[in-house]
Amino acid sequence: MNGMMRLADPVALAPLALRTVLFAGAIALVGTATAQDRPTTPLKIGMVGDFTGQAGAYGQPSKNAAQLAVDDVNAAGGLWGKPVELLFGEASSNPQQALSEAQRLVTIEKVQALIPTIGSSGSLAVKEGVSVPDQILTMCTACVSPVHTLDQKNFEGFFVRLRSPMQAMMGPLAKVVSTSGATKVCVMYVNNAYGQGALAAFSETFKQLVPDASIQSAGIPDATATTYLAELKQCTADGHDVVVAAAYGEGQSDVFMREGIEYSLVKTFYFDEDQEDPSIFERLGWTSFDGLVGLSGSAVPGPGLDYYLEAYTRKFGAPPSVPLSEMAYDGVVLTVLAAAKANSTTSADLRKVFFEVANGPGEKIGPGPEEIKKALALIAEGKDVDYVGVTGMNEYDERGENLVGGAKFWHVDAENAKLVTDGFVRYDAASQTFEFIPSEGCTNCKPF
Repeated sequence: MNGMMRLADPVALAPLALRTVLFAGAIALVGTATAQDRPTTPLKIGMVGDFTGQAGAYGQPSKNAAQLAVDDVNAAGGLWGKPVELLFGEASSNPQQALSEAQRLVTIEKVQALIPTIGSSGSLAVKEGVSVPDQILTMCTACVSPVHTLDQKNFEGFFVRLRSPMQAMMGPLAKVVSTSGATKVCVMYVNNAYGQGALAAFSETFKQLVPDASIQSAGIPDATATTYLAELKQCTADGHDVVVAAAYGEGQSDVFMREGIEYSLVKTFYFDEDQEDPSIFERLGWTSFDGLVGLSGSAVPGPGLDYYLEAYTRKFGAPPSVPLSEMAYDGVVLTVLAAAKANSTTSADLRKVFFEVANGPGEKIGPGPEEIKKALALIAEGKDVDYVGVTGMNEYDERGENLVGGAKFWHVDAENAKLVTDGFVRYDAASQTFEFIPSEGCTNCKPF
């Protein structure tokens, strides 16, 4: 493996012609054994999603994305000549139900890997109750809090975060706020793993950029309510009238957004991905938020994303309505390639090779039936593949934390009653740097 030759190796000491014959014979034997020893049961992948409830708007597009990926895999011939199966569990935006459904999928349905498309709290329940104790490879598509990977060391943990690090979203947002000249900022956050992570990531970058900054914050419960006026007044006191929203959309952000306008408590809002929902601005009135900026987790432009958006629209009649669904596509394909590499459907075996198909070196593989078919053929030949997929971000450190991140800048266009994408940010975790990529036709829109 390390390129050193052992002097006692009889094959190495054999004449060149004999070594060639022996090597060819070994390849033939390995190929025969592989064909004979292929698993007889199909690969089953479980998805736990918020298909209804507070986060239902995110769950359905992710469900569609996963189904698109399974269809592409099966169009490529499936795995070992068998179709890959995808089974679903409804979390209903409830962490306890997410755990129960994950347990059902593993114990009753016998899935070999899990793809939660739920937020940080539900994913944490799945991780602690199933992924770790039952050693089930789990690839979270939506959770962004860094708390998930802190205990995943040396490629031994069973939990991987497919989406960008929190810093990829809140870091650039902090840079935008800093360029506005604001020094007093209020962060309204949902008091769970997601909101706490957002607050920490924003505060870290903003204080680096604005050393004399004053940041006040108010946590709201991980539930819906009809008012957050007390929390908003506390957070915006003493001139902290620039508000960063780091809470869920319906029943949280939309409530304190309305109150901030009605009670003249907020001069400017900045949004995260949970407010990238036109229905919020339709309810509250576009005019009050015209020109305001948001940042959402996202893949960055490239052939992978182009393929995904076209294929998704063709299959489901419209592009995904919310960000992050593309992560579910990549989760399915990574599971399939790991199973092919391991020649196994045992979750522990999949985890052992997951990083070999997700990280370099190897031939880069994108989405779609042809690319998947090529990847499976290369794996069968014993060659390395590096799946970059739809997002182009599948490269992980020893904790299962993505080393590359992507985010999308957008703003509120009141005149046309829509949200407009201004560009994307590529985040490099190693250098802690951000690169802005403007959207086609976007001029004078560079945010920092």
